[in-house]
Amino acid sequence: PTIETEGVVNAASFERGRPVAPGSYIAIFGRGLSDATRVFSTPYLPLSLAGVSVSFDVPERGISLPGRLHFVSDSQVNLQVPWELQGINSALIKVSIGDISSAVYRLPLSDYAPAFFEYRDASGRSFIAAQDVNWRLIGSGNPARRGQIVRLYANGLGPVNHQPPSGEASPTQPLATTRATPQLTIGGRPAEIRFSGLTPYVVGLYQIDAVVPADTPAGVQQVAVTIGGLTSKPALLPVE
Repeated sequence: PTIETEGVVNAASFERGRPVAPGSYIAIFGRGLSDATRVFSTPYLPLSLAGVSVSFDVPERGISLPGRLHFVSDSQVNLQVPWELQGINSALIKVSIGDISSAVYRLPLSDYAPAFFEYRDASGRSFIAAQDVNWRLIGSGNPARRGQIVRLYANGLGPVNHQPPSGEASPTQPLATTRATPQLTIGGRPAEIRFSGLTPYVVGLYQIDAVVPADTPAGVQQVAVTIGGLTSKPALLPVE
């Protein structure tokens, strides 16, 4: 297995050369990373998938931890960074298939690395991964409505209260809320946040519930979140 130069990125923004956050998802790009293509099928993320594993080591602190795998293929591996690496600036990672391992890759870490997950619609345009109050996907055919709540799905929003173990689903009672309060803008207008934390019953997925400002212009608007002093790359949200 071979990891590309700057080939480990935030799995939401895919920005190269940027730190990633413990507890969040990363994507590893390279070649020969897996002999098969697999997606996890359990309520938790496994330590190994199709014989592939990923390790995180911090030798100066005597730390060695496994990553929790979500997806593996020849050219890409998606996984959760262990929560236990909070407060650490970097870790050495490697991808292993059985007893064969890649070269070691130094991964920069930051407690915060905010980014929104996105999807492409039938036209090929990218929009923020968001749902309305009825859990319907927001897009061109179902835009967000001013004055109503939208659920935005994010990565890298940092430490949470009631933190679940690495690879395990997020709790519902009590909810795992972000320790820092984010700031969110929709179309350049500040939005009221009703919830910021981990999505219940899901592993490592952050969710922001926010009210679309009443004065947001109609049309496709940019959304950005700031937390821990860092601002996400803007994502697009259709509004009416």
